[in-house]
Amino acid sequence: MSAPPGLHRTHAEDGEAAQEVALRHQPSLIICDLLMPRMDGRQFFDWTRRHPTLRDVPFVCLSSKGQPEERLAAFERGVEDYWVKPFSATELTFCVKNLLRRLQPNADFRGRLQEVSFPEVLQIIEGGRKTGLLKVTSAGREATLYVREGQVLDTELASYQGVRVVYIVIGWLRGEFSFRSAPVDRLPQIPLTTQQLLLEAVRRYDETQSLLDAEPDLDRPYIVSDRFASLVVPEDFASEISFLKALFDGQRTFRECLQSLEGDLEAMQMVVELRREGLLVPASARS
Repeated sequence: MSAPPGLHRTHAEDGEAAQEVALRHQPSLIICDLLMPRMDGRQFFDWTRRHPTLRDVPFVCLSSKGQPEERLAAFERGVEDYWVKPFSATELTFCVKNLLRRLQPNADFRGRLQEVSFPEVLQIIEGGRKTGLLKVTSAGREATLYVREGQVLDTELASYQGVRVVYIVIGWLRGEFSFRSAPVDRLPQIPLTTQQLLLEAVRRYDETQSLLDAEPDLDRPYIVSDRFASLVVPEDFASEISFLKALFDGQRTFRECLQSLEGDLEAMQMVVELRREGLLVPASARS
């Protein structure tokens, strides 16, 4: 099941696995089949209602039966909705987006990045010593920041975590954000205060922009040179060399390659230096 545009989906194979997934990702919505191995949907729902960080998360039951007594029992337990299978991907997309839209008033505050920048949002949260989840979306991507008393503990954006997510989101100038107060049961993974994190993120954003502005041939495809490809490197660096060879495959422009390193200023600087040293060359001019 794919996620509707602008939303990030995670899944679990059964109820016990879903416990770990829910605790790790702190979802905005849980959709759960009643029939699951090891722990069924009813048991999983009861578990979420007992957990302090999940008890207020909207819960939707899925069932192939749809019998009136089962639907009534589910609503009496406190589920947000009850959907009967089968349904199409389009129907599911509309159901999820409509439900989330209906539940939006639960957020403490929300807005658009065009009107309130990401740094300003974090400063509001820090100033209010807020605890909860900040979700930021832009161009179909969603980042989650876990905050306790105004300090960012950890973050998630697809496969990225930690400070790199903040270094990426600082560049999102258009999109939406929402903050919801909730207990945050998460170990700190970011050793910086919110102010320190913002200052470092802004510095890296400015340096990244300067780096891009100074680079020629951003829109030409690049590959590793024969000299680079034939270098004998220590085993410790073999994976990095393989990554660069795969990245600069002649199909992507230099700009696209740099963008794939988003949030990693040091990697971008290294790639730029390799180009200046002639170890990365235009795809039509390997030497």
